[in-house]
Amino acid sequence: MRILALLASTVVGSTALAAQDSPRWQYGRLSVIHGRPLVWSAGDSAAPIDSALAVRDRQTKTLPMTLLMRTFDRLGSEGWELVLMIPEPNSNDVSYLFKRRRK
Repeated sequence: MRILALLASTVVGSTALAAQDSPRWQYGRLSVIHGRPLVWSAGDSAAPIDSALAVRDRQTKTLPMTLLMRTFDRLGSEGWELVLMIPEPNSNDVSYLFKRRRK
């Protein structure tokens, strides 16, 4: 009986420890419409992508992909990792899902 109780307490203790050590994630979504990143949403908030970058790109005729890569670079520098790309059927629109460790 003691062995069973010891085994049960070991399993319960290791499960609680594993739950404490497991990473907590924060998720975000980047909506790209017609090749341009437009909206970033994470948690309960959504924000448009900095339109000043888009205006500069139009003036210098930089390709939309460059703006997308700059947005990816900024998200990466903030700790976000790309985990999934979801293309919208019958359009050029795409959603990119990101995650990072919760702070």
